[in-house]
Amino acid sequence: MATIKIPNGYSAMAWGDIVPNSGYFFAPDTMRFFRSRIAWGTLTATSGGYLFVTSEQSPHGARAYTLRKWANGQVDTLGEFQAYETLGKAKTALKREASK
Repeated sequence: MATIKIPNGYSAMAWGDIVPNSGYFFAPDTMRFFRSRIAWGTLTATSGGYLFVTSEQSPHGARAYTLRKWANGQVDTLGEFQAYETLGKAKTALKREASK
């Protein structure tokens, strides 16, 4: 299965473990279908895995941001899908979640 390319300088070691071990979540076709983007710089290690932010855009809507958690090869949504209007708000939520 093809996966997306990890940009240089973005926690390549951790992303290198996450991306190929997450099923179809990071597959290029999946990312295109959902118009998904990864906020590469948001990857945050926690005791239970990693947190990060994605954004998705519906065909006729604005781009919105989602808080994600990766653990044991599975990506889960924390809270509501597309819960945040801006990357800044999603990053604030990530910091709050990481401090728990």
